Amino acid sequence: MVVGVTEGFKKQVKLVGIGYKIIATSESSITLNLGFSHPIEIEIPANINLTAEALKENKADQSQIEFKSTSLVDLNNFVYSIKRIRPINKSFKGTGVTII
Repeated sequence: MVVGVTEGFKKQVKLVGIGYKIIATSESSITLNLGFSHPIEIEIPANINLTAEALKENKADQSQIEFKSTSLVDLNNFVYSIKRIRPINKSFKGTGVTII
């Protein structure tokens, strides 16, 4: 808890696959392109923040994004809810969502 209050917890979400993108549309929502026929929009909870790098318009790497929070439990629940949308498929090509 001391680490969470002083430094904050960080988790990075990385998308592996051709055409997979994660775009921060605002500070409170992100859009995921994961190979489905439609993009997926996710609302970010109030106690979870995006890093400043994620909010840049012309970001070079659109397959990785970092989240910060003071609560590790809320951060893990949110990040793993993203991973459940398209988990890593190790048996075929190894594409999907991974957490760093």
